[in-house]
Amino acid sequence: MASRAADLWAISKPRILYLLLVVAWSAMFVAARGWPDGKAFLAVTLAGAFSVASSGAFNHVLERHRDARMKRTADRPVASGRLAVRHAVAYGLVTGALSFASLAVLQLWVAAALTVAAILYYVVIYTILLKPATPQNIVIGGLAGSFPALIGWAAQTGGLGWPAVLPALVLALLVFLWTPAHFWALALLYKEDYAAAEYPMMPNVRGETSTRRQVVVYAILTALCSGAVLVVYRGGWTYLVAAAALGAWLVARAVRMHQAPSPKAYRSFFFLTIQYLGLLLVALMVDQAGPRLPF
Repeated sequence: MASRAADLWAISKPRILYLLLVVAWSAMFVAARGWPDGKAFLAVTLAGAFSVASSGAFNHVLERHRDARMKRTADRPVASGRLAVRHAVAYGLVTGALSFASLAVLQLWVAAALTVAAILYYVVIYTILLKPATPQNIVIGGLAGSFPALIGWAAQTGGLGWPAVLPALVLALLVFLWTPAHFWALALLYKEDYAAAEYPMMPNVRGETSTRRQVVVYAILTALCSGAVLVVYRGGWTYLVAAAALGAWLVARAVRMHQAPSPKAYRSFFFLTIQYLGLLLVALMVDQAGPRLPF
């Protein structure tokens, strides 16, 4: 039982859960202009956890053969055969249903529908259609990580009415622009693994130099978008200082990685991007309690 539970936990991709939840929470804080509704907050948290677990389970099933050819992923539960495909599929279906039910029980229908759409986008559009077919897979597939911003907003406000939803769309854009720089650092680090699995990742198709250059471009775009978040939701000094400092940090490290490439630099930048987004969005939530800037 303990071994099976550990395998189910592993295919749930818990490492990405924190960031996706922070994206959803920050949208709720912005929508509420402070602390969000407690029941909606709990529902979004549960739905986020279950939806990530569902997406991860189906991802492990669909990529099990390619995972078995990569050193980094060969020991994954489904790829290694420790966890049967039917059990992983059942787990994905159950957690997917629970993600919808977590929001539907409060009649947060728009947020519930968006949660199902996020799972389908990640599993069908990204995993099945894009990842094995194009080096732009993570760019287009990055929309999957943008869904939590819309889910959190819809759960707090009850919908996605225009133009009120604009701050959530800008947050979604921030995550969309952040994703390529984050993931391509990993693709650079595990270039040989992705080649063995025959994934057309950017470093394998366009070369490492071109990929590093694009990482710098997307880091700059991400930093600029963090400023757009400030303007759209009329933030305060906490977020202003955090966005400026973190944006400069992100771009400087991207440039350093481009100029002095190495596996150590790729790994370091990958973890830096996680810290960047997490700290930026935490600052956004903390900022709700402080004074607003006069614009």
